[in-house]
Amino acid sequence: MTPILEDPNCLIKTHTYVIYFYVKGVTDNAMTMQWVFNMGNSVGSSGLTPSPSSISSSGIVAGFNGKKDCFYKFTINDDVYKTCVKGFSTFVTDNVYPSYRDFSCFFGYSQTGENGTDLYFTNFRMYDITNNTDIQISQYGIIKSIDFIEDGNELGQINRSGNIVSNNLYEF
Repeated sequence: MTPILEDPNCLIKTHTYVIYFYVKGVTDNAMTMQWVFNMGNSVGSSGLTPSPSSISSSGIVAGFNGKKDCFYKFTINDDVYKTCVKGFSTFVTDNVYPSYRDFSCFFGYSQTGENGTDLYFTNFRMYDITNNTDIQISQYGIIKSIDFIEDGNELGQINRSGNIVSNNLYEF
C-alpha cells in the first residue's frame, strides 16, 4: 500500500490543527482527550501510534454539570501515514495506514459516582490553523477569526481559542 504523501483533504505533517466540540450534560468523572490508534492491545508495538506535540486543550473536569465549548489543539511532527511493524486483527505488517485516524474522548475505568455520566457531544469541527494568528480586529472594524458561530447564547463572546460566538450574526 502506497501512502498519500500530500493529499489536501488529509492532515499534513508540521501543521497545527484545532478540534472544537460542544458538550452538555453531567458527569462526576474528568474526560481525557487524545489521539490513539485503536487496533486492540498490541497498539504500542504496531508502530502506528500517533504522537502529536504542542498540545493544549480545554475539556470536561470531574463534577461537570452544564454546557461547554471544548477544544483540543495539536501539531503533527511525526508521519501522518506509518508502516505497520507488527500486524494485528485486520492490520497487516508492512502495510501503510493513516496514524491520525482515531481521536478519543474517554473517561477511563472507574466508578461513575452519584451523577453518573450523561453527556451529549455536538458541533464537531476541525480547522488547520497553521498560518492563523489570534483573533484580529482592525482599526476599520474588520474581524479575522477561526470561526463565527451563531448558537443562541444571550451574550456574545470571543474565545481565546479563536471562535466568535453570538446569538445573532448579520452578514452585509
